[in-house]
Amino acid sequence: MLKLPDFVAVDLETTGLDFEKDEIIEVALVRFVDSKPTESVDFLVKPTEAVLRPFIESLTGISKAELENSEDFASVAGKICSFVGDLPLVAHNATFDSKFLKRTLAKVGVPYDDHVFWDSLTLSRIAYQDMPNHRLDTLVQALGIERSRAHRALPDADACGRLFVMAYEKISQRDPWLMDAIIRV
Repeated sequence: MLKLPDFVAVDLETTGLDFEKDEIIEVALVRFVDSKPTESVDFLVKPTEAVLRPFIESLTGISKAELENSEDFASVAGKICSFVGDLPLVAHNATFDSKFLKRTLAKVGVPYDDHVFWDSLTLSRIAYQDMPNHRLDTLVQALGIERSRAHRALPDADACGRLFVMAYEKISQRDPWLMDAIIRV
């Protein structure tokens, strides 16, 4: 079995799904070394303009008061980049997280376009083809991955990283040709 490189799992909570007008309100990062979580950070982020809708507040459990006492994104951008370093980032539905994170970092003058993102959603679709869907909630429950709370960035980032490791290990044991193709991609 090929050794999985170290990586950082990331999850974002946002005020909505629109990359142009919505903002990040929470960023969590979990570093995985030798396929195990070793360190994590979690930042609540004060939005500059976006309104925290009641639905998002209810879904995440993040209150307006918590966000008002948080740092703005420009203040945490350097901490995020420092924690990640050169390690690849892993996200569930990485297109969303990478686009949101890269655009938000660009807004505060931090270029991040070339950073590598891997997708636990894609890997889970290959490894667990018999699942009814590949939402993180479904996979966490079906695979027995521990998670303290859904729709909070830190437990979701940790679960995403664990799912990525499980899917990688399952694929690497099953099909060497497929594993080689995935590594090249």
